[in-house]
Amino acid sequence: TQKKIFSLLAVSGGFALSRTHLIALVASVNFDEEIKSMLGRGFVEAQGTSFSLSGEAVSSITQIWDLSGWEDALLDHFSNWLKTGPQDMLIDQAADTLFHLIKRAGEKKQWPHVVTLGRSLERIYILRKKWQGWLKILELLRMAARALADRKLEGWVLHQLGSRAMCLGLKDAAQGFLNEALNIRRL
Repeated sequence: TQKKIFSLLAVSGGFALSRTHLIALVASVNFDEEIKSMLGRGFVEAQGTSFSLSGEAVSSITQIWDLSGWEDALLDHFSNWLKTGPQDMLIDQAADTLFHLIKRAGEKKQWPHVVTLGRSLERIYILRKKWQGWLKILELLRMAARALADRKLEGWVLHQLGSRAMCLGLKDAAQGFLNEALNIRRL
């Protein structure tokens, strides 16, 4: 159980995972005892009801263990969770982890995960006014749309890029993206 917890916390990129998500992923009846032991030894830190690895443990564990299976499990878990339509507040609480995961999904060319994570995370980044993060999400979604040959998604992404450019006062860029979106939607 402790190795599962270590692995999941390592692939979360050093960001905290909530107790609820860890329990769902670990599926251990003695989760509370195990996490308490890890907290007591200083391997894990608590932030309310969320947990993260202490200090340099993330880089150490990722160098020692092959965690690709755990990363895929975490991506699957969060994609499935987002499909249930959780409240924006809950998505916001997991936003840092989700942003890390969407970048990893993009690097691994796991386009369906990019789409699921990106569509949910995008609105949180708008509300937080995290313009660069929003751009990164939209860029990943655009790559996914092209890889999946999903013209509807690509049109939506271009519209969002145009909206973002307009919010930032970039009129020419906004007009270009919005015209591209319109051309795709006309087809």
